[in-house]
Amino acid sequence: MLKRLEQGIEEGDIAPNAPIHAITDFYITVINGLTIQACDGADIDKLNQVILNAIKAWSIFDVDIN
Repeated sequence: MLKRLEQGIEEGDIAPNAPIHAITDFYITVINGLTIQACDGADIDKLNQVILNAIKAWSIFDVDIN
């Protein structure tokens, strides 16, 4: 994920000052949590809601997406 965010900066899709390490940590944690919940039998609607919330959370990193 970090490499992809670095690529996004290089290609001008993500602002050069984006906190990509913090973004990576956050989304890897979300992915790990989703994995655990899915393995424990979580409802697909619940998992999808977490994904939607994670997408909305992008703005907390104060990042411009071009």
